[in-house]
Amino acid sequence: MITRLRSGSALSIALGAVLALACVVCGAAGAGAAALPRTAGMTFTFENLFPDRTVTQSRVLDVPTDSSITTVRLREGGPAGGVAWVASLCPASGSCVPLIDGGTGILVPTGRYALTVSATARTLVPGETASLEGHVVLVETGGRLASTGADLVWPLLAAAVALLGGGMFLVALSRRRDRQDPTPDRGAASC
Repeated sequence: MITRLRSGSALSIALGAVLALACVVCGAAGAGAAALPRTAGMTFTFENLFPDRTVTQSRVLDVPTDSSITTVRLREGGPAGGVAWVASLCPASGSCVPLIDGGTGILVPTGRYALTVSATARTLVPGETASLEGHVVLVETGGRLASTGADLVWPLLAAAVALLGGGMFLVALSRRRDRQDPTPDRGAASC
């Protein structure tokens, strides 16, 4: 009987320790978790450009949750320095957010936006083509994030405490029975 109590207590303590370790791992994973970024790619090509003439193109960009612009990467195609670019993210009402000069860190509320790019030819040969390619990365700033594993910490911690407590109880019970029953276990050698 005492042998069963000891093996049960050892198993209970071992499982409790494993669950406690799982709590640490889940907690660490949840602490470092962040919202997944949403990348909006863009390619704008302007053909038949003429010096000192501005041409504008727009695309619709839906922002499903309140977000922050974390990265703006743009690459110019065509003759170097031949075009002055203006890129902005414009809501239906309100002021536009410039993307070329310092658009990162700007909060963008949920809604539909126009991703607008304007090209003004400077030193191009009439009829030349230029393009602007790149992407804007948005990260959710509010609301509930997807589960990262941190939601499991409290149930795992409760199970770990219960198993560790149960194991300690079984250890105490087996020691008490050891003191009360001086006869050796059946599997032990007798003198």
